[in-house]
Amino acid sequence: MTSLSIVIPAYNAEKHLDACLRSVVNAMRTLSGDSQLRCEALVVDDASDDSTATLLAAWTQAHEQIRTFRHTANGGAAAARNTAIAQSASEWVLFLDADNVLYPEALRTFSMQIAARPEVDVWVPGQDLIDPAGNRVGDFYADWIKTHPASRYSNQPESLLLSNFIDTFTLVRRTLVAAEPFDPTLRFVSDWELWIRLLFKRHAVFGFIDIPLGGYRVHVDQITSQDNRRSPSFLREHLRVLAAGVGMVCKGEIGEFAASNQLLADMTRRMLDFASALNPVPVNQNAQTRTHPAVPMLPWLPEGRWLPHERDWADQAIAGWQKDAAPPPGIALALLPNAQIPAQPSR
Repeated sequence: MTSLSIVIPAYNAEKHLDACLRSVVNAMRTLSGDSQLRCEALVVDDASDDSTATLLAAWTQAHEQIRTFRHTANGGAAAARNTAIAQSASEWVLFLDADNVLYPEALRTFSMQIAARPEVDVWVPGQDLIDPAGNRVGDFYADWIKTHPASRYSNQPESLLLSNFIDTFTLVRRTLVAAEPFDPTLRFVSDWELWIRLLFKRHAVFGFIDIPLGGYRVHVDQITSQDNRRSPSFLREHLRVLAAGVGMVCKGEIGEFAASNQLLADMTRRMLDFASALNPVPVNQNAQTRTHPAVPMLPWLPEGRWLPHERDWADQAIAGWQKDAAPPPGIALALLPNAQIPAQPSR
């Protein structure tokens, strides 16, 4: 028998929590009679100050498969997920946000996929986009992320270092995320940073399910709203993850995956975009060093030539990020301190 814990972080989730837990209970009922999968739901109240705690008390009283935990101080979704992972004894954990829903056939589908492909460590299902009322308004990956995750993973898995193409709604082996938990210092991109570690450090095998098994609710209060995407914290976290990714490439830490000059150039340009939004600095154009309109000097030119005097800026950038401060204006920034820099990155 396979066991599965549905992990739900909840912070001030009163608007959509009932719909989320109702969908979870319905999926468990659909699974009733299937002796191959045992399920529970672990909900972590991340120090909510609305009626989330009251709602959870009613749900746990009515359903023994739902267990709840409460943080005394708000730590963010990543910390809440880590709490639930630590409380789980299941083989698998399914990450579901409190404003989203699980479809009735989801658990049965996961059970069949686990049995059919035992080599897979991370299952990535499809999702619908739903509005605040729960009506379908589109496809999450096609219309929101605008990519096909299975294709990206099959054709260019190293592009995960450039941008995230996998949502938090995934089914993952618990032993993997117990050994590699979410980074609680990241509130916006903790899932992306985790997928990078699981793929390149743990060599996890990802599997994809094309049919939608849940609904991703689009609403103004979500952490990935447009207002949050413009916040300094959002931009800074992206810079951190991109910088760490370039450092991994430079130090040869991505294993059998090959990072091209183009990927490094694209990562650097993306860093420049985020840095420019954080700290715009007008500079003069310089053809020799190929300056950016807002931030001077790319660390990797498209031909892969390294500008050695940029190393000091890299150290400054990392030190600045560790203090949660805006990076200095010259984002040649991309490299971790003491990285071994090849004259030409691998093609």
